[in-house]
Amino acid sequence: MIYRFSQYRSWGPCSAPAACPPAGVDAIAAPTLPTVAWPLDTAFDKVYPDFPGGSSVGGAANLSGVPGLFLMNGVGESA
Repeated sequence: MIYRFSQYRSWGPCSAPAACPPAGVDAIAAPTLPTVAWPLDTAFDKVYPDFPGGSSVGGAANLSGVPGLFLMNGVGESA
């Protein structure tokens, strides 16, 4: 079975003041990962075992109907 996430989005105004962006904010930008990019030949969990996941801004951006941009932090010293 295939679920379409677009069916579950709320396009109305924000219901919680904390989830609403301040006036004049067009998008929320956040780093994709809490680290710099990892080497291509190594799995993420082997390079940065202390950082298990990515940003949690995506869910908040989707729920509030605000575009969420996820940006690269940069590259490591070996790049």
